[in-house]
Amino acid sequence: LKVRTSTEPSLDTEVLPTPNGIAPKVLENASRRVARATRCCVEAFTSNSVMALYGDRDARERAKQCLQWVYQQNGDPACGVAFNPADVGQHLYLMTVTESEKEVIDADLIQAIENDAEVFVFMRDELADKKWEYGQTVEFKYNGSWVRGDFMRRVPGRKEYKIKYGKRAQDECNVAFEDVREPRDPLRKTTLFVYSHDSGSNGESGYGLAEKKATELIRDAAGRAFTGQYSAGMYTAGSVPNSSGQEQQPCFQFAKGQCTRGSSCRYSHGEASEKPKLPCWYFQQKGYCQDGARCTFSHEKDSTTSGHSSWNHGGGWNDRGGDNKRAY
Repeated sequence: LKVRTSTEPSLDTEVLPTPNGIAPKVLENASRRVARATRCCVEAFTSNSVMALYGDRDARERAKQCLQWVYQQNGDPACGVAFNPADVGQHLYLMTVTESEKEVIDADLIQAIENDAEVFVFMRDELADKKWEYGQTVEFKYNGSWVRGDFMRRVPGRKEYKIKYGKRAQDECNVAFEDVREPRDPLRKTTLFVYSHDSGSNGESGYGLAEKKATELIRDAAGRAFTGQYSAGMYTAGSVPNSSGQEQQPCFQFAKGQCTRGSSCRYSHGEASEKPKLPCWYFQQKGYCQDGARCTFSHEKDSTTSGHSSWNHGGGWNDRGGDNKRAY
């Protein structure tokens, strides 16, 4: 593949190969997002697996920077990107948001900001280079819900961590890297990144307009989430009819285990929102548990306890990784 570059900041063309495994439609959408934010003409030639950039040198450099991020996202604008902000330099702007605000930022909200302000909006993958310490309290995903536990160690040869979720030695499980996070703190500060050719100091374009638009959209989305109002993609379960025959919307706070209204809550606390119990190791392995009904773990047969499971014996097979090759 021949790449033409210019030694002068005049209009020129560069042809760059695209990564393998990215769908043509994703590349086409990516070219539009990058072109809009960088003021560089970007066109995807999917049949040849190349991306053509046309513009001055600065515009092409901006486009190449954005392409690195958009390839990582692979079609999902809300997917976190692994990068070091210190390596980017100019054109990168930071917006401070809280964890609770970040939770309502989805692909539609990001695209709405990008369309209005002509910028590239993204979030950083904060877990990509995260180093956990032994005994550190974490949250891990189990059956779609986040449950607290303590970090033990990394499982050799697998992209998993060993997490302890109870007091007994057997109360351990293996959890995928992406399903472990710090305990949720709704007020903890995090960052939303905006890449733009225009600082938009007047608030009518570029980053200035993006900041204004993002603040407005995030505030509205967070308000709807806090009151439990339904929005597309927020819930997997449908609405539940109340005693008067009218449909109740699911309670957003109850789904997080934070609703204090109990039976007086105007929103639904249906079974679909209940947090599942972790399986009892003794019951799964021996068929009985001496704690009986007092046991704080589930005595229901769980599909994750059969075969080569992360729950078996608190380790065992999963610690060996199936072969002698390490992932890293």
